[in-house]
Amino acid sequence: MRVVKRVITGLWRFDHDEKSDHGYLVHLSRQGVLHRKRFADSLHGGKSGALKAARAWRDVIIDTYPHLSREQYAQILRKNNTSGTPGVFAMKNAAGEITGWMAHWLLPGSDRKVSRKFASSLHGAARAKRLAIAARENGVAGLNQEAWQGSREAPSAAANARRRQQYEAARSARKRDWRIARVRVSNVFVSLHFVCGAMLQLPIGQWPSLLRAKAAVRKVWSVKDYVVTWPALTLSIDARQFMHARLTRAA
Repeated sequence: MRVVKRVITGLWRFDHDEKSDHGYLVHLSRQGVLHRKRFADSLHGGKSGALKAARAWRDVIIDTYPHLSREQYAQILRKNNTSGTPGVFAMKNAAGEITGWMAHWLLPGSDRKVSRKFASSLHGAARAKRLAIAARENGVAGLNQEAWQGSREAPSAAANARRRQQYEAARSARKRDWRIARVRVSNVFVSLHFVCGAMLQLPIGQWPSLLRAKAAVRKVWSVKDYVVTWPALTLSIDARQFMHARLTRAA
């Protein structure tokens, strides 16, 4: 009977009693390349020796072929992509017709996703796609210093230390970052979500044009630091007007 159990990600224990085949298997995929090697107990002085050798080889592979950065991972073109640009997808109606374009990306130092939609009815088909691509490129630009944590393969001690340092630096920066990350508009509130994770809700009645606007118009906004703008309404909201000055002083 052959039994295979995972020890840690990328490292497996196999025991095949009928063939007296026992040992460890390292099986790692890095950027489309498979790294695979067996470590038999009989060749490494027993079970503990085989485990030690397998761990060491696994760590060498992980250090030699480190995780992609978030920016590198974000540039991978998926098989179902329809725009030719990673992270930009066509929005379609029930009839399969393209009604606009959507871009999404992760916030720096976070696993939260930001999405922006650009309707063809407001911008025209070609311009809606260009705006989505530009929004995506701008969002991904802040990810270049972060290691991507989406891989299921556990890092070595040295790689883990480097990533922890990068994570702490990103988290420290986010604590001081009161720039607007995304906006949600309901019939009651305008909700401003900041990069640092906080949220500010403002009564929508302060802006009659936004209150009267249709949902499709409300969703088309752009952000620059602390200011959110709805181009179709020629309306801008500066978040600093509603916050204590000390919150944005260091940003």
